[in-house]
Amino acid sequence: MVLGCIFSLTTEIVWAQQKDSLLPEVKVVARRSYTSTNTSMPLQILDRQRLKLLNSTNVADAVKYFSGVLVKDYGGIGGLKTVSVRSLGAAHTGVLYDGVVLADAQAGQIDLGRYPIENLQSISLQNAQPAEILNTARSFTSASILQIKTLAMADSIGNGIVAGLKAGSFKMMNPFALLQKRINNHWGLMANGEWLSSSGNYPFVDYENNQQSRLRMNSDIKSFNGSVDLSYQKSEKERFNLKGYFYHAERGLPGSIILYNHFSADRLKDKNFFLQTGYKTKVGKRDAVLLNGKYSYLLNQYFQPLGGQNYENVFHQKEYYFSTVWKHSFPTGLRQPGQVIIFLMPYQEQMLMLKMKIFPFLSATPYFKTGLSRQFVTVEKFN
Repeated sequence: MVLGCIFSLTTEIVWAQQKDSLLPEVKVVARRSYTSTNTSMPLQILDRQRLKLLNSTNVADAVKYFSGVLVKDYGGIGGLKTVSVRSLGAAHTGVLYDGVVLADAQAGQIDLGRYPIENLQSISLQNAQPAEILNTARSFTSASILQIKTLAMADSIGNGIVAGLKAGSFKMMNPFALLQKRINNHWGLMANGEWLSSSGNYPFVDYENNQQSRLRMNSDIKSFNGSVDLSYQKSEKERFNLKGYFYHAERGLPGSIILYNHFSADRLKDKNFFLQTGYKTKVGKRDAVLLNGKYSYLLNQYFQPLGGQNYENVFHQKEYYFSTVWKHSFPTGLRQPGQVIIFLMPYQEQMLMLKMKIFPFLSATPYFKTGLSRQFVTVEKFN
């Protein structure tokens, strides 16, 4: 009887709530993420969560986890580090840094050891062309594309400071700091810096001199790189980014160990600065425009003391780059959902100014090169 009374009372309370209530509409807006399942070409991605779990200090160390990739290291912590995909060579791999291709006219190869991973949002490797069709014309000219995106290209920049110190053998010290500041709902500021120093005097066995233990000399390095990003995002349809990057390094070149000669005094100095900007917007339902601009300065100085007459090579590179891309989508008229034909029209203008000095044999020799390209591409895209 008691259970029956409780059940009847409960049913009366439940059935008494007959009034319906409508929840307000909630609109969720998110950026489309490209994965290996929704792209036409093979795609490999390392997001920020995976980068934190990797034992990597720079982009070159993280790229080693991609399949079909060969990372060449030309000499320890301060050596040149390049990437080649499926043995095509590093010159056939384009590197996009926040949407703009990095260029080095002297060697044609990009040193991935310069770029840390503390401020990165993701690293992706795409064969043949980028996964995102709205891109610059230069990104379609390489056999493979390595795309590096910093936190400034994320959907939103938070507030906070991250600092740390990495230490290793041979007096390696690597402090870094990252600052994120949300100015308002649309504007964000990010700055990061990293310092690296190491003596590099690791021991080795000299088999030519009674197997004595020697130290590798002239392998020291001191480098600094930093960047400042100012980003604006009003909605998914409109985005603006302004980036300034600086890199400076001075290092010794140990050279090869040959018979009865362990001395090396060659020095190398590198400076790199670039300022780039990008603007992306959607016009209507079927049109999108992408604008990119960049100024880059690169200095490479090699010095070799030869007694009374020194040997010196100096290489200067200045680059002016502008690119605009317009995309229009035409409906096919078919009943299949999401099927469109995209008409892409990229236009770019690039000017490289090179200046080389070779002492004591040649005097200053300037070399100028200009480039202009237009490209029309028709692609079928299936969502």
